[in-house]
Amino acid sequence: MRTGVYSSGLIAELVSGETIILFQTNIGHAGEFIDEILQPRAPGLPPPLIMSDALPHNKPTVRTCIHALCNAHGRRQYVDVHDHFTDKVEWVLERYGQIWRFDRESQEHDHTPAERLAGTGNTRYR
Repeated sequence: MRTGVYSSGLIAELVSGETIILFQTNIGHAGEFIDEILQPRAPGLPPPLIMSDALPHNKPTVRTCIHALCNAHGRRQYVDVHDHFTDKVEWVLERYGQIWRFDRESQEHDHTPAERLAGTGNTRYR
């Protein structure tokens, strides 16, 4: 029997450019919420990109998806073990800081997503 209450949010960007935001609070996990949404989805459509933390019960099961894991959650896992592996965790946290700093600078320069990914316009990103 489940005893927890979970809140799950979903932000979907449609091909038309519209954004849909859904929110649910109940005893179900995020993966079950996503399954409810994906169940009626036509099987022939390209797989949606789902981003969540890496908990297995947050993974959808009814449709094939591209599952991206959230870096903020990943970083938090390193912080949780910082006292046990200080030097190694510091190195990882510094890399996260660099990535997010470069990403912010790229956004400030109004790079397109493709330019941001490629590092176009600044050799610092290559």
